[in-house]
Amino acid sequence: MIEIKLNTKAIPAPRPRVTKTGTYMPENYRRFKEALKWRFKPFKSFGKQLVKLELEFVFKQPSISAMNKRKYSAPVGDADNLAKGIMDAMNGILFDDDTVVVELNVKKYYGENDMILIKMNTVV
Repeated sequence: MIEIKLNTKAIPAPRPRVTKTGTYMPENYRRFKEALKWRFKPFKSFGKQLVKLELEFVFKQPSISAMNKRKYSAPVGDADNLAKGIMDAMNGILFDDDTVVVELNVKKYYGENDMILIKMNTVV
C-alpha cells in the first residue's frame, strides 16, 4: 500500500485549448502535473497489477463573503477532473496505464489547508 500526503492545492484537469497551431493544456496545469510526477518517482510501481485508488482533496476554507458569492457550497472543481490530474501524473510511474485502476474513490471538502491525500493498494 502507498500513502502520499501532498501539501499543495489540487488543480482540476481543464478542457484542452485549441488554436490554429494545435491543441494544448494550460501552462499552470502542465506545471502541476510535472511537479506531481517528481513526487511520485520515489515510489515503487504497481506495474500492470489492478489497483484501488482513494483520493481526498482538501481545500482551504474560503472567507464567509467568498462563500456567499458562490452558487454551491462544495469546493471548486469536478471530482472527476481533480482525479484525472492525479491519475495522469501517475501514468507510467506508479502504474503502467490508468486502465489498471479498477476502483476509484474521490472526496473533496474544506479544511484548514490545501492538501491532497492519496491511498493506493492492489486489488485482492
